[in-house]
Amino acid sequence: MHVRNLFVLILCLPLFSCVEKNQGVSFPSNAVVLEYDQAKDIDFDYSLLFDSVEIVLLDTLHDAFLTEYFHIKYAFDRFFVSSKSHQLFVFDRSGKSLLKIDNKGAGPQEYIELRGFDLSLKDSLVCLYTYPPKLMWYDLNGKFMRQTIVENQGFDFALLDNKGAVYEKNAIDNNKGGAQLLNYLDLSTGKMEMKIPGYAFLNGRLLPTYQRNNAFTRTSSGELLFNDPLSNYLYVLSDEGVEVKYILDFAQKNPPQTDNTPLMGSSESSTEYINKNFPVYGYNNCWENAHYFFINMKTDNEKEESLLYDKQEKQLYAGYLRNNMLGGFNSYNVMATDEWLITYVTSEQITDIKQLIEIQEIGAMKGRVIEFIKQLDEEQGNPIICMYHFRKRID
Repeated sequence: MHVRNLFVLILCLPLFSCVEKNQGVSFPSNAVVLEYDQAKDIDFDYSLLFDSVEIVLLDTLHDAFLTEYFHIKYAFDRFFVSSKSHQLFVFDRSGKSLLKIDNKGAGPQEYIELRGFDLSLKDSLVCLYTYPPKLMWYDLNGKFMRQTIVENQGFDFALLDNKGAVYEKNAIDNNKGGAQLLNYLDLSTGKMEMKIPGYAFLNGRLLPTYQRNNAFTRTSSGELLFNDPLSNYLYVLSDEGVEVKYILDFAQKNPPQTDNTPLMGSSESSTEYINKNFPVYGYNNCWENAHYFFINMKTDNEKEESLLYDKQEKQLYAGYLRNNMLGGFNSYNVMATDEWLITYVTSEQITDIKQLIEIQEIGAMKGRVIEFIKQLDEEQGNPIICMYHFRKRID
């Protein structure tokens, strides 16, 4: 009997250890927990994952001139780009400008701001999420099809099968009396239903934006992931509801529980508050395909790191991928399939590189983008799309 009790105690020790390490937090049972303290250093280059990178320049024909912009999506052999000028541009696979949607105004089929957009693959339509809050549907030729008035506003949008997902960025909905983070939207009526509450401790402020924080990520399998900058939970969304898919476990440095977090003072900026209370935050820029899951975050307030999870090896890596084939500067992630990862280099980066080339301070920086930029016309200022081709893996 004593031997049996000792055996049971030994089996239970890892469970007690896990509870103590995670400060008593009970993680959802179906989620994949990625433990930061078990991660190996990323000590390899991009070339371990990718065999080549293809450069696509988005041209400036038909006034398709972009500086800063919100999102890029790729479908139907086209790039869809929404800009901070609240226009949606469409380019073909080679980067040639096809059309733009720019119905700005106060009319019945117009909008003032473009807050987000997504693509309906089943019926080849583009859906804009706008302010004033509306869903506006267009075909691939830019023809207006229909619209639905929406109950309240948000800051990002994605389509599910029969519903929409709206990221509120902690905006206060005075009609409901609380902070809203993720809502579901009835596509036919425009009615909202809250799925994840916002952060009451931010006292009504909006969440800061870190790097290129896309709240929604479409995976290669068609799943829709949702993340926000303050939560180490990554959710998978469906018409049926919201489930936790990944948990990034930083043990003692996990984000604090909302109920235990002090209210932010009126004179304190949200950035200062988060720096003080969140040792790890800024989760964003993620992508996923059949082989890998990737996400960025900030650790210890200053350090930026990436996590790469190899699903086949069941191994987590942390750090920085080296030598990204572009010439020593960063690109920003858009989406991944099993064949390629789409990233982009901003027009601001291109301008900086041009200036370095002109004053001959580019030094030893070499790469496909450097070579490409040297050939650009002086007036060219659009971003560059980088399509990394994954190396083939044997499962």
